[in-house]
Amino acid sequence: MELTHQLTPMLRTLRLSGILETLEVRNRQAVEQQSSFVEFLTTLLHDEVERRAQSKLRLRLRRAAFDPTKTLEGFDFSFNPKLNKAQLFDLATCAFIERHENVLIYGPTGVGKSHVSQALAHEACRRGHEVLFINTTKMLTHLAGGRADGTHEQRLARYTRPALLVLDEFGLKALRAPGPEDLAHQEATHRPTARENRELRGIPGYAPHPSSSILAPPRPSRSSRRGLK
Repeated sequence: MELTHQLTPMLRTLRLSGILETLEVRNRQAVEQQSSFVEFLTTLLHDEVERRAQSKLRLRLRRAAFDPTKTLEGFDFSFNPKLNKAQLFDLATCAFIERHENVLIYGPTGVGKSHVSQALAHEACRRGHEVLFINTTKMLTHLAGGRADGTHEQRLARYTRPALLVLDEFGLKALRAPGPEDLAHQEATHRPTARENRELRGIPGYAPHPSSSILAPPRPSRSSRRGLK
């Protein structure tokens, strides 16, 4: 298409080369529907905005480092029909990030803690938040290594920068020095002074379990305590 060849260098100069992906289809559509120039342009720009939004989402998901297949859509609620779906979907709005509240997900092995925490992280990415999902022990080991080579502050910034930090297997293993100190720094940065957490209970009536995930937004200003039963 001659028009495409003429537009290609100009679109690339304007960093709009993504428009080329749908240009021919949209042009035929505009001719068939007798769309005005403004309507045609609006459609092209809408495609470009959506394309860029999807590109940014893919980047956030890649940086977050969790399994992108773990979503609320893919969670089997029939596995535990007594799970409070309403509260889980309330958490999925990610309002707790804006309110600087924390979420503690705990329970026995196999109740879906990791899936739920990753699904909530996925929702946060969809809503434009930067997220990091990491095993708690791995994070503390990485921070400890920074003390040896003088990169502790740079490494620490990796965990305090995201809007949401998800610590998997939180409390599963005993902490060794300097783990408690590094974790305390994370608490001071990501958690309220009055430490209160929302709790997601995988099954009704079970006691708190040492294996858990915690979702913590940075610089919290308030806290709350709710339970999913």
